[in-house]
Amino acid sequence: MEINERIKARRLELGLSVDDIAEKLHINRATYYRYESEEIKKFPLDIVLPLAEILHLSPQVLMGWDKEERPPDLVVEIDTIARSMDESQQARLLEYAKMLRDYKGG
Repeated sequence: MEINERIKARRLELGLSVDDIAEKLHINRATYYRYESEEIKKFPLDIVLPLAEILHLSPQVLMGWDKEERPPDLVVEIDTIARSMDESQQARLLEYAKMLRDYKGG
């Protein structure tokens, strides 16, 4: 599978629109569409890391250098929620997660 096919398949899998990703990358939608088509043969390296983060993949997997290594859907959902929070909310979420991890049950 080529990089353009990987990014499109992963975007669809995550339920993200072209506009969602273009906005997060600070590029226009036409440019992003070219990444998903075979129009761009040399993928810009300055886009690899931010795009990999958006798609919840490692840059190596995005580029096709490693096998796919995706976190479980629950981890992706928690990450998506956490990214929409401010720093205070993220700190509380982390505290709560640690508390749940350490909870021994009654």
